[in-house]
Parts: sequence; structure tokens; C-alpha cells
Amino acid sequence: MAYKVYIIDPTDASDWYELDTEDIDMTHNFAVADVADISVRMDNLTKNLNFKDTPANNKAFGNLFHINREVNYSFDNRLGFNYSAQRKVDCLIFEDGQLVVKGFLTIPQLSIDSNNNTVYNAVVTGSYINFRQILSERQLDVLDMSDLKHQYEWNTVRDSWDVRTQRWNAATSGYTFSPFVKGSGYVYPFADYGFLFHDLAENADINRIPFQNFRPAIYVKEYFDRIFSQPDLEGYTYEVKGTPDLIDKFNSLVIPTNTDRISNKSNSIYAQAQSNFPASYAWGFQDFGGQGDDAFSTRAITMETFTGNTSLLGTYGDIHGLPHTAWIVNRTFVTTGYVKLNIDNYRNLSNATQRLTLELCERDFISPSDPDYNNPDSWTPIGSKGFLIPPYSYATPNTLLEFVMPEREFRKNSILMLRLRIHANGSIMAAEQFLGGFYRWNVSQAMLRLPGAAGALVTFDVDYGDEMVPSPVQGIKQVDFVKSVMQMMNLYVYATKERPKHLVFETYDDYYALTSPLYLASTSLDWTQKIDRTAQLKVKTNLQIPRKYLFTLKDEDKDFLNKNYKTNYTQVYGQFQFDDSYGVTPEKKVEVIFSPSPLTQYVGSKRIHPVFYAVESGQKKPVTTNIRILYYNGLKASNAYKVSKDTIQGDSLNLVDVATGLTAYPQVGNYRYQPGLSNMTPQEDLYFGLAKEVYFPKDPAVDTCPTAYTLYYSGQTTDLVNPNVLYVECEAYLNELDIANLDLRVPVYIDFGRIGHGYWKVLNVDYKNNKDTAILQLQKIAY
Repeated sequence: MAYKVYIIDPTDASDWYELDTEDIDMTHNFAVADVADISVRMDNLTKNLNFKDTPANNKAFGNLFHINREVNYSFDNRLGFNYSAQRKVDCLIFEDGQLVVKGFLTIPQLSIDSNNNTVYNAVVTGSYINFRQILSERQLDVLDMSDLKHQYEWNTVRDSWDVRTQRWNAATSGYTFSPFVKGSGYVYPFADYGFLFHDLAENADINRIPFQNFRPAIYVKEYFDRIFSQPDLEGYTYEVKGTPDLIDKFNSLVIPTNTDRISNKSNSIYAQAQSNFPASYAWGFQDFGGQGDDAFSTRAITMETFTGNTSLLGTYGDIHGLPHTAWIVNRTFVTTGYVKLNIDNYRNLSNATQRLTLELCERDFISPSDPDYNNPDSWTPIGSKGFLIPPYSYATPNTLLEFVMPEREFRKNSILMLRLRIHANGSIMAAEQFLGGFYRWNVSQAMLRLPGAAGALVTFDVDYGDEMVPSPVQGIKQVDFVKSVMQMMNLYVYATKERPKHLVFETYDDYYALTSPLYLASTSLDWTQKIDRTAQLKVKTNLQIPRKYLFTLKDEDKDFLNKNYKTNYTQVYGQFQFDDSYGVTPEKKVEVIFSPSPLTQYVGSKRIHPVFYAVESGQKKPVTTNIRILYYNGLKASNAYKVSKDTIQGDSLNLVDVATGLTAYPQVGNYRYQPGLSNMTPQEDLYFGLAKEVYFPKDPAVDTCPTAYTLYYSGQTTDLVNPNVLYVECEAYLNELDIANLDLRVPVYIDFGRIGHGYWKVLNVDYKNNKDTAILQLQKIAY
């Protein structure tokens, strides 16, 4: 046989080298899965590919063995003098003029033998292995979603359900619209994230929905599109192959927002309130409640000047009758703070040392009509700085009180106030009152700045009317995401030599469709004459079948319903366990990264939806959950509801409706429903097993509908535990044409003579060349 091996620069097909193949020996392994572990996916691999250090090979690999050589990634070329073992190059392997392998070559190591001969030890991998390696250390949140930027307001939310999605056009620096297409961009489904109205009484109306409970969900297909469009995957494409119904299911999958808040970050915004005019603050005996009291008394600080972003802070009202003393937080944000107060000419005419404290205080929204509006005890200090005042102090010099606040959260609709607080002893004051004793301070300047330093980071919640970029889920590797989506639907992946960078995802049943009785006889290849009758043949039963397979989503999550279900049933919602009494190996697990999302329905709503909140002290609280995956089922009928938001109007915090008279809602869940407002009979369940309990009035089909296990895995596990299924390892005379046309989806027929005959799936092929026999791993097709 004669080999020809070419390496090609993937960025420039005109830059290529033919390698010397003198004395070369190689083994090609072709496989797609592992019957010992149905969650494993395999790919083509060429190993033992050892190239001598001939002039041609040294030129192609840029004398890689020379330890003083240097590579410059600023140059585009990847071959010759700039070859790097860290960057894969395209590779074609021909045997006797026939292309047998098309993949990606790397050189994991070099070896130098005792005769000082250098050998390039190369490996050629298939496209899926290469794809997986590129994604292995890359996070989902590096995917660029900036073109999905839109305005977070009602029309955008409503249009996303079935009309259009607003997007950002960087070329024109403006918004554009894309018609609604399932699987493209984002959608705002109906879910309860635990957001509440400030007036808790308003939350009793289950048909009045806080606008913040609408969060964007990104389609799984959009994630796949972004993954495959990354620069390192240039030239890669993909398709999910199957029936129109399967394609629709894949396109319906969404990944909802899983964080307790949606935030933007900026180091260029700030809010600063300050006073620029001197003000005097005085305390007398009457301020401390009389003789014998050990009491505090306070004064609110006026700050009449505001600069910066009113989206963070705004003026609110007067405290203790003093103007410009209260500031409202207009949105939740996290940052540092800085407070300072310049005092001059303070005096203490008592005979005891006293303490003056500067405090930044916070409290929940209170309207001026509330009895506690001017109550100093209704405030909580969140930062302070104090100093001691000597007795009988007169006309003392300037004193600067200042403090830096560490990073903290400032809650929307909370009120901030800067105040002075003095601790005084009433007995001393009583003794001094007849001497005209009292306390006085002149404040020359006061300032509150958020963040504490110019250019510091502010993380602020997205609010109504803001620009929003849907964020990919954080903390998830891209390779794990793709793998888990594949596991949810038991997808096999492969590529053809004609399109080596085009990955095809296909369900197990579709991948092996030609092995069904309908097609078996007409599509199988007869390999009877290829079998080496002189070589050892092994007939095996499957002794690698586990005693049980556990199909499960990620273990318990923080949200209320998942915790409740795990407590009641000590298992994960939607898990399925397949038991085989004849299995011999320990349990195996198919576990995805997604946590389940149990659904509920509030009485009087007719809306079935997921919840993503915890419950603390009897109140809902938004939480960050594990990544979730759900079906988007379009619009479904609902009792009439409206969507509202808290809005400051003057000195009042009121509810303002952004949408009313809504009678349909964008439904998501683990159940898939047919299109149509009234179609609420589940067609299938996205999860592996039926739940032991659901939290909504269920249709009888909930207990009988197909699950992910029955749809995508039952055929495979039935094959594995079939007592008539055998496995054969044998040797066969395959040639370069057989390998060039090898398709593991196609069954083969083999008559083994006296031990019988049958149809077989080809599980694994180890091929060297057309002179040596190949080793086959076969699985009998039994019905």
C-alpha cells in the first residue's frame, strides 16, 4: 500500500505540505458510542502516526524539535516555520489514492531514539473530538449576545411572544426588528421569579403581575448558533437532523434567566449629594427628654445640590421639616460609598465629654403621612464615623468626619439620609441648663457620593425602559452545555468526509433507522467474504450492562418547589431509574447539568408556570438557581390579568399598570403542548421520568405522556438488555474503499458458517491498511 498524507493551513487552503511517509505505521479507529456507557460519545481517531525527521517533514513542521525555535501568533500562517503543536491543522490521509481519513492533526510529543533520530508522534482526530477540545475550557458567558440588546419595556416583552424581537444593529447604532421565529434570539416567558410589589397587600391579587417577573429566555438553538460561530470554530456548521416534529422540539427549547437579578455594570456613573452653604445645628436640654435621661438626639443634614445620575438616586422629601434631607434609591445597585462632613466652631458647654456621630441611614419607603416618617428610630445606620467632644469646648478648629463604605447593596425604593447624632447625659444637661449650656456645630460642607471613588464600578439592576442584553448563563462550560443537550434527547453526533466540519446531531433511533426490519435487508452490506476465517473470533454477551441506569437532572436546587419535592420524595424531580435484574456492573448514571423546574398554578389564574424563588419568613424571595431547560409552547389561554410596576409619584409609591386585559400568557414548562390557546393536554415530558407529584390541576395525560426516557432511550436500553443480543469481535479484510465509504449507521450482514449468521451494527473498527486485517466490534441486531 502507498500512503499520502497532507497537512493544510485551516486559514489558507493554498498553504499545504505533503509529508514523507517512509516506514509509517498507523491505526485508524472509527466509533460513535460505547455500549458500556450510553452517555459516552466517540469519534474517529488515528494514532501511532509517526513521521521521521526528513527534510520535507522538518520543513512542514518548522523543525519543531529544535528547542530554540520561536512561533509568532501575529503571523497568519500555521505551517512551516510558524507551525505550533498547540494549533491543529487540517489533515488528509490517502491510501492507494483513496481518501480514508479527513481530520485534524496535532503533535502531542517528539521522541529521539538511541540513534539520535527524531520522530514526530502525531495524532489525527475527527471533527467532534476537535470541536469538544476547543469548547472544553470555554464558558457559556463568553458568547457575544450584544446584537440581542433591546429595551426592557412592555412592548418588547409582548412582541417577543409571537410577533418580533427587538435587536441592536451595531452598523447603524440603532434598533431593528426581526420577525418572530421559534429558536431565534430570545423570548419573555411567563414565570414567577418571586418579585413582589412594595405594598404587600397588592400581592394578594394573583392576576396582577409584577413586571420584573418577565425575564428573557434564550433559545437553545441560539446558544448552538453562537457556539458554532466562534472564531476558533471557523468553518464549523451543524444541523439537528430528524423529523419536522423533532426539529420543532429542538427549536422550542429555551434557557430561562436563572439569576436573582439582571444587572449592568458601569464605571462611569455616579450619584453625589452635597451641601455647599454653612448650616448650624444646635441641641438644648429639652432635646434629650429631661433630667436623668441617657439619651440620643439627631439632626438631619441638608444637601441641596445633586450631580450625577438620577437613575441611581433622586430627591425625595424633608425629614424633621428640613429640606433636601431624604434621597430615594431609584433602582437596586451595588457599589461602594463615601461620606464626609466638615465641622467648624463646635462647642460643648457641659462638664462631660460627649460623642458626636455622623451616620448614613437607610429605611424602606415611608410616605410623609406615615406616623413613623419623622421617627428617628425608623432608620437603620449603614455607615458611621464619630468623635469625642471635650467638656467646655469653645470655637474649636475645623474637624473632618469621613468614612468609606465597603461594597453593599442599595435597594430600590429605599430612602437614604445623612444625620448627626449626639449622645448626652440628661443629669449633666440639667446641671448646666441654668448656665446657658448647650451644644452647637456649624457644618461647612456635607457630601454623600456613590460609588466612593471616581471610576469605581457600579453594578445596577436593569429597570423598566433600560437597555437589556440577555446574558448567557454563568459558570457553565460550553462543552458541558452541548453534552447535556445531547443527553436530554440522546443525540448521536457525526460528520462525513465530504463535510468534515459539519456536525450532524441525530437521535439514537434515527441514527440506527436503517437497522429496523423495514430497511434491514435492502440497506445492509454483505461482509461475509471479508471475514478472516483463520483468525480468532470471540462471541460475547454484554457483561457490561449495569444493574441499573439512573437518568436524572441535576440534584436539588435552591427554589421552593425543588426543595419541597426533594424533602417529600428524597429524589430529584423528573428522574427515572431503569433496573435490570440481569445486570452485573455497578450503577451508571446519565446526569445533565440542568435542574428541573416543577410547575404550579395559582388558584384563579389558569396559568401553569415555573417558579424560581425561595421562601423566607413566609415571603417569596428571588434566588439564583442552577441552569434550567424548558419548552416554549407559545400562547395559552388564561384568566384576565394585568402587569404593573411600582412607581414613585411625588411623595407616594404607587402601582402603575403597563398592560391590562391580557387573556393569554407565554407558557413554558417541561411539558410540550400542541399549538393553540386551549390545547393543554401534554404531548410529552422533557424530563426523564414522570413526577410523583405535580403542583397544578393536572390533565390525566400528565401521568401517561411519553418522557425523554421513553422517547429517546428506551429503544437503546431494550437493545442492550435483549437476551438475544450478542457481541462479536473478529478480523476482516477491509480495504481503502471500505474505509472511505464506512458509515456506522449502515448495518452489515455476515454469515459465520457453522456458528450462524445475522445482521450486525458495526460498533468499532480498528483499521491499519489494506494488507493487514481490521478488527471489528459488532452488535447483533435482534428483534
